[in-house]
Order: sequence, then C-alpha cells, then structure tokens
Amino acid sequence: MDEQSDYIKAFEEEFEPDSYSFVTQYVDYFKSNFSENDIPKEIKFLFEENFRVSAPTTNKTYLSVCFSKPGDESYVGKFSLTEDGIDLSKEYKILRQLESTSVAPRPIYFKDAESETDISFLLTTMEGSLNKLNSSNPQFWWDENKESFVKQLQHVHSIKNALGISNHEDILINDFISNVLFDEENLFDFIFREDVDTSTFDFITKCEEICLEICSKLDKNDFVLLHNNLCKSSVLFEPNSDEKFKFINFHKAIIGPPAIDLLSSYHRLSLEKEDIQRFFNLNNFYELKSLYEKLSSKEIDYSVDIRFLNTVQRIMFLLYENNFQPVVLFQSNPIRKFKSRSSELNHLKSRFLNIIRDNDFSFKNRFKEYNGFEDLPFKELLLYG
Repeated sequence: MDEQSDYIKAFEEEFEPDSYSFVTQYVDYFKSNFSENDIPKEIKFLFEENFRVSAPTTNKTYLSVCFSKPGDESYVGKFSLTEDGIDLSKEYKILRQLESTSVAPRPIYFKDAESETDISFLLTTMEGSLNKLNSSNPQFWWDENKESFVKQLQHVHSIKNALGISNHEDILINDFISNVLFDEENLFDFIFREDVDTSTFDFITKCEEICLEICSKLDKNDFVLLHNNLCKSSVLFEPNSDEKFKFINFHKAIIGPPAIDLLSSYHRLSLEKEDIQRFFNLNNFYELKSLYEKLSSKEIDYSVDIRFLNTVQRIMFLLYENNFQPVVLFQSNPIRKFKSRSSELNHLKSRFLNIIRDNDFSFKNRFKEYNGFEDLPFKELLLYG
C-alpha cells in the first residue's frame, strides 16, 4: 500500500477532526449530565476555569485525555464513546482493588452510563502516564528490572476474586473468546466488506472452535486475573520509583491462565524482537517463564496450544483495531503506524504458521490445507486503527 492510498485519504478526511474542539465539546457534553448542585467533589475541577485539556487519544470506542490545572494534581480521564463500548465498570473495580498494591494509577471517580444520553467516565491520577515503554529498547529496562516487572504482574494476578470481578460478564476466558473476540456482529461487518475474501470466515470459525476446545481443557484452579493487554502503551516505567512498573488500560482484563500475560509481555514489549536479533536463542522467552515460576512457586503452561490461543487473540485484536472504522480517531503519524501494524500482522502470520506445523500442537491435522504463508487469510490491513 503506498502513501497515496485511498484508505489514507479517507482516513484523513473522515476521521481526523480538530482534536481540541472535539474534546472540549465532548467534555461539555459529559458535564451536562450533572446539575449544579449534584457535582461530585472529585470532579469539581472540571467545572472550574483554567483547567487544561491535552494529549487526546482514541481507540475505537473510548477517548483518553489529560486534565491539568496550574498548581493542582493532574488526571487522566477515559470516556466511553459508544453505549456498548469500553468496559469502564470492570476497569474501575480492578483499579480499586489494586490501590493498596501500587500497581496502577489511583482511581478518582467513576460514573457508569445510566441512559442513552449519559457517558461512562473513569478518572485516575496521571502518575507515570508519560513514562510508557513506547519506543524503548528492552535493554533499557529488562536486564535491571525484570524481577520488579514480574512481581508487579503477580500482584495483578492475585486479585481474581476481589469485588465480584470474577462474576463480571465475559471475564472468563472462554466467554471472552465467544462474546468479544469472535463477536458475531463484528465478524459480520468484517467478513462482508468488499475487500475481504469470504473464505476467511471458515478460517476464523475454525480458530474460534479450537480456542474454545483449548479453554475447555484448562484447569480453572490455575486461572488468575489477566491484564490481557500488555503492550508498551499499557506499561508505565519509572526506574527511580520503588515499584518501577505500573499498569494501565485494564478494560480487556479476563480470568485465565497466567501464561497469556507472560506471552503477551514477551511478544509485545520487544523481548521477542530482541531474541530474534540473537538468532532465536529465546533467552527472554524462557527467562520470563522461569522467573515467574520462581517467584510464584507455580508451574506455567507454555505449551504450543496456549501459544496458539495467545496468537489468535492478537491477530483478532489487530484486525479489529485496524479494519473497523472508529467513532473518531486522532493520529499523529497514520502512515508510520499503519506500516508498523501491517508488519506486525505478517509476523503474527509467520508465528501462527510455525505453531500449526508443530508436532506438539494438538490440532495440527485441522490445518492441513494451510501449507504456506500465502495460504493464510488476512492479506492486508486497512488503515483505520
């Protein structure tokens, strides 16, 4: 896809509004849900003058924005852009439970939408929000701080039964796969786009069936609360702090085997890239597993089946993030981001191919027709994400 693609033109014309005007209007709309005598004390600063709005970002169904006022503490607000969008209720419950562990920014205020005119909203402290691992090399943090990272992750994994989180809708991994990852409405919109080969449906259906079969064989006694979105923009790093690492963006959290978070960390925090540069010694891959097992005294399932589950999930996330039109999107460099994600999809397809060829993969016989890279679907990503 070249830089003059029609997708890019449509992207720029349709999905790039003036960010400041959009955010200001949206915050005003949010404030209209409160009467003058009914403003919670935690968010009164939003109704005062001189507070600043900055750094808006969007991810399909939610808007994240920084609020600050001279001399006051700064905050991060996350707004749901759609009625059935991001699950802020689940995220708020998790953040409340994590308050005592210093694993995540502190939640300040949460309001769930009560009607079609309401907006779900979560306000947290801004601590560390500018210290994400974006553009960082693993050598910058892994060698010296890997134990701190794993300890913090284990804090997250220890709260699965807190505050009724385990009873939350679609939080068990098998329910999440059926009702979120392979949501029929989303798949229908994707499959029947004019630029998508309809044979892709058979492949997706097969992946869903196998993922659910793998889940049915897992021991639920080993399940933990998973962050389930451990990428560089969801991990905060401050080397001079006691905790070193904090986690944000818990809206995809599920309950499942801890290996899912370990594999996501390995694949998405550049540890995999570093191993590839070492000619596939996979030092970081097994070191992450060994360190977790040492600190937790629990054996981690790193089987090929679990790796299949993790890889399929990432492929589906990537398709949703890129191929579905967002409500609104602010993007600093859409062409570079598109190229990066397109490259990631090709890498995921290669990983997927290696998994289904592995003799230890329980479902190898179901993928006999996929003999090479070109046999796999998803030829190209669009630019919407």
